[in-house]
Amino acid sequence: MRDAAYSSALIIAGVSKVEYPMERTLPGFEERADWPLLARLVRAFGAAVPERLDELAQRHTRSR
Repeated sequence: MRDAAYSSALIIAGVSKVEYPMERTLPGFEERADWPLLARLVRAFGAAVPERLDELAQRHTRSR
């Protein structure tokens, strides 16, 4: 759970995947995470949605 929260926080912050301070990401996490929900929460707080989060949210919406 902590790894998923940490990874989500990096994406919200706009950190590029190549800049992640870890060697690997959780297997399958990007496919299972509710990125559209996370993007809505970011917008609800009046913040701009980082490009990577927006891409993940759009990809997740199209795959459903």
